[in-house]
Amino acid sequence: MAGGSWHNLRVMLRKGLSLLIVLHCAVLLVAPYRTAHDPTARDARDWLERYTRPLSFGVQWSFFAPEPGPPPVYVEWELLDREQKSLERGTWPETWDGFAIRERQNKRTQAGRFVSQNDLQAEAVLLPFLCKTHPGAHAVKLWRVQETLPRMEEVRSGQRKIGDRVGADHHYVSHSFCPEPGEQNG
Repeated sequence: MAGGSWHNLRVMLRKGLSLLIVLHCAVLLVAPYRTAHDPTARDARDWLERYTRPLSFGVQWSFFAPEPGPPPVYVEWELLDREQKSLERGTWPETWDGFAIRERQNKRTQAGRFVSQNDLQAEAVLLPFLCKTHPGAHAVKLWRVQETLPRMEEVRSGQRKIGDRVGADHHYVSHSFCPEPGEQNG
């Protein structure tokens, strides 16, 4: 008799766990649409939020986002010789994305955001770096750049492409001189 009750308990646990898994999968499929105009989704909204919020399946997990996020920001630089003629131009971080592991590119993007927050950070980080990596440079010009993201209608109509630099905001940061060899940078 004891073996039969143990078997019944196992069957009930298995059915309960299966029901919980099916319920969880159903919520994950329905939760992104909880703000839709469908009356069924609207009626279940309160219950879904009580289930999804503690599990961190909030708005950020939605399938559709009204805005794609912050636009790309970076610093443009130009190296100058003693006669103030251009030696080289570039951007930091570089637009190259050749990393096999995406985490490295994400770190470069975050570093670019940090440096681009204000003029002092951009100059304090990039001036010593550029002067040290380009020994022939005498001066450095810096600009903070924030690109604009095209609207979906502009891309759809062919007016703009994703990644074009149309309408980018260029903010002049500085025209600074590299320290002479042996000179203290302080």
